[in-house]
Amino acid sequence: MKKIIFTFLFLFLIATQGFCANRYWVGATGNWDASTTSVWSTSSGGSGGASVPGASDDVFLDQANTVCTITANTTVNSVTLTQGTLHTDGASDNSGLTHSWGSFSSSNSNTRALYLGNSSISLSGIGQPWNTATTTNLTFNAGTSTVTFTNSDSNYSVTFTHGGLTFYSVVSSVASDFGLNYQGTLTCTNFTVNSPATKTGSFSFFDFNVNGALTFHGNSASNRLMVVPYGAFGWTRKITLGASATCKTNSSNVDFRDVELSGGAANERDLSAISGGSGDCGGNTGITFTTADDWFWNGS
Repeated sequence: MKKIIFTFLFLFLIATQGFCANRYWVGATGNWDASTTSVWSTSSGGSGGASVPGASDDVFLDQANTVCTITANTTVNSVTLTQGTLHTDGASDNSGLTHSWGSFSSSNSNTRALYLGNSSISLSGIGQPWNTATTTNLTFNAGTSTVTFTNSDSNYSVTFTHGGLTFYSVVSSVASDFGLNYQGTLTCTNFTVNSPATKTGSFSFFDFNVNGALTFHGNSASNRLMVVPYGAFGWTRKITLGASATCKTNSSNVDFRDVELSGGAANERDLSAISGGSGDCGGNTGITFTTADDWFWNGS
């Protein structure tokens, strides 16, 4: 029996290694494309010649004074930037590339740089699919990029550890009714929260600032989106709109509790006529809500 179990575990480990691998950038200044293998190694600082990272692989950029420029759409399990420079959208930072990653992490104090250009990065992992908690010595340029959280597991929430960086477009499309969470003031140009398709979802937030389009999208009149502050019941958090920001033209089927919405044009904070209506669950300021219906008990 022990021999059978050992053989099974041995075969399992072989199969796992065959489908999942680490890939280290050793290309000095070069391109991450679909075919070049000389820039990849199976170990940190090792010899090149490893296969280009695939969907199940973990990518590490850990060499100082290196520049990795992604020039093709990529799908990998994770990307970790420890040192060096990473461009996610071609040499000109304007190629419109699309990337599907489980997670991205760059939380340390080494000298490093990240340029997102006009790329679209979809993060499907649970836990912390984006982690830039420590931004010391990090040069960050969001460009006109879009970072989308797409975890499809309804049992897990997602934490956006942004580290105070300023983003262009951020989209939450997670399946969990716990939604996207983050701590610390978030600043971005555009921010979109989509509720799950089959149930009411929530968005738990700290203060944030939006200078472009703010979208709260509940899936339907019954599967709505609930916007609530992070913390104890009765705590109020602030959403601040920039001078030209929009909100009412983009939002639908959404309810609020303990939210202070300020800034922007007053008519953009008037959510009374949005599709599916807006609900006042108490403790809100700065929002004009849909007039509630009156219901009367006629029974005996």
